[in-house]
Amino acid sequence: IKENHFFDLDGCIVNREDGGGQDRAYKWYKKNGFEDFVDVKCLFLEINKINADKKFYKTKILKVDEQTIDEIDYGKMHEIFNLCFKDAGGFQKRDKDFWSNRFRHHYYRKDNKYYVIFFYDNDEMIAYSILGHNFIKASKGKIDILEYAFDCHKINIENILNEIFEFCILTDIPLVRFIISDKIGEYGKLLKIGFQELDEFKVMFLPLKGSCPDRGTVTAFFSFDYI
Repeated sequence: IKENHFFDLDGCIVNREDGGGQDRAYKWYKKNGFEDFVDVKCLFLEINKINADKKFYKTKILKVDEQTIDEIDYGKMHEIFNLCFKDAGGFQKRDKDFWSNRFRHHYYRKDNKYYVIFFYDNDEMIAYSILGHNFIKASKGKIDILEYAFDCHKINIENILNEIFEFCILTDIPLVRFIISDKIGEYGKLLKIGFQELDEFKVMFLPLKGSCPDRGTVTAFFSFDYI
């Protein structure tokens, strides 16, 4: 990769379990210049109710398919995402076409049923969460929280999770998985709510121009970035 200069890239990444530093593939990547960049945690929770702020929000749940995919206000989603993660990095750059393309071409699209929960305050969208319903390594099914963003001045992660849990109860889905960077503030809140860390992996970075980005940078991670 380094020798093929037609790749106009700053670097490339790989996701890898490190096995306590002993995994053979992990050691191979380290030997060949990849550096640890982000610790990603896989959190699970069996569905229950949480004690969140009791403020009620207007919500809309949309099942995403070819009939509804163009009904979504991607411009407003883009605005909320940038508001929530303007100081973070580590994810694919969003634009107004990102989400529709991802819904249509996501690597796991054949395994997932996609839903989006929208949150409103006086008819203004203030948050959203993209969900994937699947049976991957879960015989009774699970919800993957693939992406979320919110205006922290008007709503919090507990409110968002309460609505997701309500959706799971109504649809008889027993398990939620949240894959998240340990650099994001919501990580600690999820542990306090009761999510359990059952797996983890590292995002490793191979610099092709300059050096590896500063690990002190706030780095987000979204399953919806997988292609």
